[in-house]
Amino acid sequence: SMQYGISHLQRQDLNLSPFIHTGISPVNVLLGWDRSANLEQRLTVRFNMINTKVEYPFTYSSPYDDDEHTTLPHLFLFLDVNYRLGKVLKESGPWTLGAGGQWRDRLQIAYYQFALYGQTSYYFTFGLDAWAFARYQIDEKQGLEAELTFPLASWVCRSPYLSLDDQYIYNNYDHSGFKALYNYISQGQLESWGSSQILDLEADYHYMLNEKWELAASWLFSMNLNQDPRPFTSFENGLYFGAVYQF
Repeated sequence: SMQYGISHLQRQDLNLSPFIHTGISPVNVLLGWDRSANLEQRLTVRFNMINTKVEYPFTYSSPYDDDEHTTLPHLFLFLDVNYRLGKVLKESGPWTLGAGGQWRDRLQIAYYQFALYGQTSYYFTFGLDAWAFARYQIDEKQGLEAELTFPLASWVCRSPYLSLDDQYIYNNYDHSGFKALYNYISQGQLESWGSSQILDLEADYHYMLNEKWELAASWLFSMNLNQDPRPFTSFENGLYFGAVYQF
């Protein structure tokens, strides 16, 4: 399946800023692969890019020239890769209920623009989630599905407080993006629900056009809370439309 949509983000990361940043993203791509047999499998890849702001842009002067400059919005890049494996537990009439697990990979990069200077921040989380789903077949052509995932254990990697400390400088000493990424991930920590709360909800609608093609619409909600080293809060809503090809 392939879907494209729009999302709204509300986020506060006290590692970098006390302000709540909000924005609407027109760049959202959702790719999916599903297989239903003895086990239910689903692989999804989601990418979105969001520009956020606290207030309206303002102008400022630079010591390097005589021109006036306008502040840029903050930029957030998100990449989610999830694999779900579960089993149907009960079928009753139009209803199908099931449960299983999900392996979650969530990579988030933030570029904060503070007038003349900026700062880069990262938030990576990998983990094992519980997965529950319910399906309702409206008629021969239409169906609904709702899904819920929440973490059992998470490996969390966050930027240090104010994002620049000795460890951060050491991580980037080689000026290699892959080495820096490895350093960030290797210095993460294992966290449970007490310090890292993630909750994802999804609702899907499918309309069958023929044996091969379906139209699809999806709504996604994601809550992400973390406490270490400083509180992090993120709420995201997304609405997607696209098509499903069956083979």
